[in-house]
This record gives sequence, structure tokens and C-alpha cells, in this order.
Amino acid sequence: MGCITSIGKARKSTNGYSTVYVPELGKKVKAHRHIFEQAFGPIPPNLVVMHICDNRACTNLQHLKLGTQSANLKDMYNKGRQGEKNLPDGESHHKTTVTQEDVDLFRQTPYYRGLFFRWAKEHNVSRPTARNIYLGKTWKKSNYAPPDLEDLVTDKTTPGFEYYGTPV
Repeated sequence: MGCITSIGKARKSTNGYSTVYVPELGKKVKAHRHIFEQAFGPIPPNLVVMHICDNRACTNLQHLKLGTQSANLKDMYNKGRQGEKNLPDGESHHKTTVTQEDVDLFRQTPYYRGLFFRWAKEHNVSRPTARNIYLGKTWKKSNYAPPDLEDLVTDKTTPGFEYYGTPV
């Protein structure tokens, strides 16, 4: 039997899982977990309900099994489903407070002490987030390549620059 992706009033969440409102709990829950618990009883706290079919919206009991989070992650990795390819990024991410243009201008700014702090404050993000954007750990699809970390460490000619080791 194939995947079952609709169960009455279930809704699909932004991360692909079907959710359903459970009046007894007074909240929405993931539909596959709810269906599994209805059929087999409570899910032990150290286990998760895994999708054998890799379809997050599926509620077919034949496609669900219990496993550890570690086993679930290994399964995901072995099937090549890890990574950012399935997640919204850049301006399409629902929590972003910056634009692609902001990131491109930021990456063109020469590094100076306090750059991350100032940019973070201007764009309502944390200093580590600003650093990660600047160094290309996030916003990887920017039109401008992140600066080489060695350039930041070895540029001791900037007025007021004090070297305390790796500046990140």
C-alpha cells in the first residue's frame, strides 16, 4: 500500500509534516505520531517514529516504525536526505531579518574591529549570526564570496587592531 497523506482535518506544516489538532491535549501534534500512538500506545520517551517511506506527511502505519533519534539520523544520511537542500534559506527563510542585498553589501565591507557587532545591531541579528553571514557559513548563495579568514587574522595594520588569537 502507498503513502497516506490525508487524514480528515490534518494540515501540512511548513516543514512537511502533517499536523492534527487533538482536543484531549488541547494542541496540534504531528499526525504520524498521533496515528502511531492510537494504534500501539504511548511512544517511549527515548524513541521517535520514523518514516520508512521518507515522506514526512505519510500516516500509513505500514510506513512507520519506532527507532532512536540516532538511527533516524543515520537513515537520513544513508539515503542522502541530509543537508540544506530541503530547508528554506536566504530571504525565503521565514525568520530572516536581512535581504540578499544587505548580505552582498556586508561581504564587500572591509573587515574592521567591531564590524560584526555594528552590523548585527543594525540588522537585528546576533553578533555570531553576523559573523557567520560575513564568513559564508550561512547565506552561502551570496553573489560575493566571503573573505578569506587568513586575511582577517593577518591584517594587523588596521588602527586599533589587537590580536588575541583567532578573531572568530
